[in-house]
Amino acid sequence: MSNKVFPSEDLPEEVLEHIFSFLQLSDRKSASLVCTKWEKLTFSRRILRKVVLNIPINNIDRMFDLRKTKRRYRNVFVILDRHEFRFQMLMITLNLFAAYVESLRCVGHLNTKQLCMLLRRLPNLQQLTVGINVDDDDDDDEDDDDDEPLEDFSLQIESLDAPNVTQLGIRLSAPAEARNVLPVMRRLAPQLKNVNLYSTGYFIPLEQLQFPKAEVLNIGGNLCNTENDWVLRTFFAGFKLLKEVRLDSNIQEIALDVITSACPAIELLKFDGPRFNPIPFHLLGRLKYLKTLGLGEVNDDPDISLQCSPLESVENLSLDLSECEESSIGRLRYLLPNIIAMDVTLRDDWNIEKGLGHVCQSFQGLKRLEISDNSTWIPKSSISLLAVEHLDQLEELTFKNIRTQIVDIPPNPHLKRLVLKSHCWLFNEDMLELARQYPNLRYFEHEPNTIQGIAAFKSQLVNCAVHCRPHATNIISRHDRDFLENLNHRTPLI
Repeated sequence: MSNKVFPSEDLPEEVLEHIFSFLQLSDRKSASLVCTKWEKLTFSRRILRKVVLNIPINNIDRMFDLRKTKRRYRNVFVILDRHEFRFQMLMITLNLFAAYVESLRCVGHLNTKQLCMLLRRLPNLQQLTVGINVDDDDDDDEDDDDDEPLEDFSLQIESLDAPNVTQLGIRLSAPAEARNVLPVMRRLAPQLKNVNLYSTGYFIPLEQLQFPKAEVLNIGGNLCNTENDWVLRTFFAGFKLLKEVRLDSNIQEIALDVITSACPAIELLKFDGPRFNPIPFHLLGRLKYLKTLGLGEVNDDPDISLQCSPLESVENLSLDLSECEESSIGRLRYLLPNIIAMDVTLRDDWNIEKGLGHVCQSFQGLKRLEISDNSTWIPKSSISLLAVEHLDQLEELTFKNIRTQIVDIPPNPHLKRLVLKSHCWLFNEDMLELARQYPNLRYFEHEPNTIQGIAAFKSQLVNCAVHCRPHATNIISRHDRDFLENLNHRTPLI
């Protein structure tokens, strides 16, 4: 492009940096080859916050190439095995930008000593995720900590100083992994604010862990699969400041009892509701600041207690519905009277039109609704979505895995955001009809059918951003992609 038309060298660096932030990574790499200034701006410290460096630990040549880079990466991902040489290569590579790394995700074998070495090498690390996956075979642990004198090892853990680490994610699949990670977890536990734990078995003695400063807790797998009530009470009573809790695990009611008593300021709570027992609304009533509630799978439950006080603070609800009659949905509506946003997943081959009808009839004040059909793997014929017409305040609507046609989608003059992550049969004339049905739409996401159809849609809704998902745009030419981007300059197609 001529400098007379676009004098890029006269633009302030912060403006150029802002422009580069909109580029995809591949385009950003190309732009970085133009000159030294562009190379610095395309991978500036601010932009690198969204870039993850995958260190190719098994490719020595690429590892040496990395040692020539001038970029100061902030997020690092690496897959490690048991070879000490590769771990040493990782440490040498990290020396290049160790002072800049804020996030490290490591998958593979790490013993306690190596984990401590990584933490010491990264002084500004804030987020550590360890997804270990090794065989539980003590004979193969060549680098096990058993070779280190117990007294010296304890001193190493006590002297471990990683003051900036406030987020920890651990994924375990064998007892040996827990043995390697547990000492570091105990050392970091008092300072952590975000804790994410997943375990395929009950490998960690929960009573030995306390997270007094944690504000976010995520637990998954069989981590809490113990019959020992004292262990669960001790663990969950250690939380005092929790604001967000996700219990994607076999959580017993005792855990909810303890955690709702210890942390009444929780604002987000998601858990798998008991399949054959009533939802414990009598415990949830303690959470006076609760805004977002996830109930997991909800079946037809005539025992949903209407004796509990309604949770008036809750505005966002997510749940999976199996065969559930309208009366049960009505009781949910009584206990959750102020829901304005809802995510519903339909399961167990349930009639989606029936389920959607129950939801829309009971929760007519919704402003945002997301409906997903996971009830069967067999594609269904066109489904009527006309029940949505009951939601006259709806502003955001998302459909996933749902086949429908334009004649089965009701108009809504208030709708501002429409996402169709499913097979909707929309032809050129349908796109025009869609524009007429939603005159105030500001965002539309869909698989593009024809360039002409999208162009017609944009001609009617000039201010509506259109986003086409990557797998769909692969089938159109570069010329057509440029044409679409010109139509939709606010949200480039990716």
